[in-house]
Amino acid sequence: MCRVSSYIAVHLSIACCIADSLQNSFSFLNEIFISAFAALRSTKKQDLRKDLLRKYCAGVNQSLDDLKDTDLKNFIVDDKHGIIYCYIPKVACTNWKRTLIALNYSEPYPDPTSFEHNWVHDSERFQYLNDFPKAEREAKLKHYTKFLFVRDPFVRLISAYRDKIRSYSRLLRDRAPAITNGKRNGRWRTRDFGSY
Repeated sequence: MCRVSSYIAVHLSIACCIADSLQNSFSFLNEIFISAFAALRSTKKQDLRKDLLRKYCAGVNQSLDDLKDTDLKNFIVDDKHGIIYCYIPKVACTNWKRTLIALNYSEPYPDPTSFEHNWVHDSERFQYLNDFPKAEREAKLKHYTKFLFVRDPFVRLISAYRDKIRSYSRLLRDRAPAITNGKRNGRWRTRDFGSY
């Protein structure tokens, strides 16, 4: 009986080890499956976005002739690297502008974060697509690498609030009496905000 119980104990011990090993393997395989599934889902989402963009852009029949100079004011041209960056405010544009500035220095490149925020946004610092004659614009658009970044609109709104409104709360407090005096019958009119 003792021999049988020790035989069973050994086999139970081996079975437990195998079960633990299988559980770890299944856990590992599960993680791989989840990662692969998430990547596939992300790829499908990206493909849907690209399709939507293609469909929208296919419906728009615009050429450079149809665009005004103001339509091209956010396109920064870097001739040295053959790139055109379309910046969108509150979508990491400060950091990308810093990076573009750093890339135009000689090696070793300076740390992009060393450039001051306001200095980076000085429009004199860059060449814009609307600075070039039409023929050059077309050539650059055809041959240069073009890129832009987008951001969830709600997250962008929160970022703008934190950056622009919350940091200027003292200014708003100082202006509040003048603004509230502009009320008409306890209500605001849209045009009342124009002077503030």
